[in-house]
Amino acid sequence: MEATLKNLDEFSLKTNLKLKSLEQLYSCIVCVEEGVKEHCEKILKKVIYKNILDDEPEIANRALKIG
Repeated sequence: MEATLKNLDEFSLKTNLKLKSLEQLYSCIVCVEEGVKEHCEKILKKVIYKNILDDEPEIANRALKIG
């Protein structure tokens, strides 16, 4: 999870890599449902709040699904 959040920061200007990182985070959240609680604040700040209004509709939609 931490590596994926780091990748989102590093790939913030590359849309295709950012989208892949968001998809990876979504899959991780689905797989470890209970284990994600401790990371909720980071996910909200670094992913959802930051990407929900992105110009790319695919990124905004994926951030919405993660939320």
